[in-house]
Amino acid sequence: MRRGFTQVEMVIYVALTAVVFALVGSIFKLAKNSSQNADANYFLSADAETCVAWLRRDLQQCSLQTIQNYPATNTNNSQAPGISLCSALEANNKDRIYANDQGNPYWNSHVYYTLQPTSKGNTGKLVRWVSPSASNTTDVASLAPLLPNQIVQKTSRVVHGRVLMPNQKLWGVDNKNGTIDNHGGFALRFVRQDANGNETLSDESPAVVSAKKGSQEFRGNTKLVELELKFFTDNSTGKPSFYSLRFRVCPTYD
Repeated sequence: MRRGFTQVEMVIYVALTAVVFALVGSIFKLAKNSSQNADANYFLSADAETCVAWLRRDLQQCSLQTIQNYPATNTNNSQAPGISLCSALEANNKDRIYANDQGNPYWNSHVYYTLQPTSKGNTGKLVRWVSPSASNTTDVASLAPLLPNQIVQKTSRVVHGRVLMPNQKLWGVDNKNGTIDNHGGFALRFVRQDANGNETLSDESPAVVSAKKGSQEFRGNTKLVELELKFFTDNSTGKPSFYSLRFRVCPTYD
């Protein structure tokens, strides 16, 4: 003779079913969160590689003496993080340099990078833009006549959209206190060397140091520049991704 479930058996069955569904739901949620974190990390690092490629190429093919970094004590300290430089790269072919028959470059443009805020608050977009040099100055590399934040939209492009903005606190990011300095996630510095070979980083370019009257600081000049980038992104899991890197470049031209 068949009998139905007792009340106790039914309660146990329902409880076990609920446990199974809760376990399956937790596994799916964990898998989804892991996938989102993996995607965020992948796109963050992939975009960073593209950004570095742009910066490395521009710095390698510029004149060292024309690099200006912002903010810096010797320039405009209220400026957003950025740089400007004089370039001989062709406008329509970024792999070629304008040069005469003797191989001397035509300094036909100035390249700018500036960090601009977005609606995300703690991150901004790194914008690259270009302005042409005056027609009578292409034989000699010159300082950029504009500030990086004076963007000419038709020549601009965003090379990364998740760079840390300056002057903020993000706990667990960067240093122990989570304090982001006035360079944010974009800091270019010039490598200097003392008499013992010890290296330091400076906001002052070799051109600025060499112009100091009566100073022997120029002896510590090198041709190296170091750029530090810091990227940050958040997603629905509440677990942010932070990615930073440093690299050095030796500009081809003094």
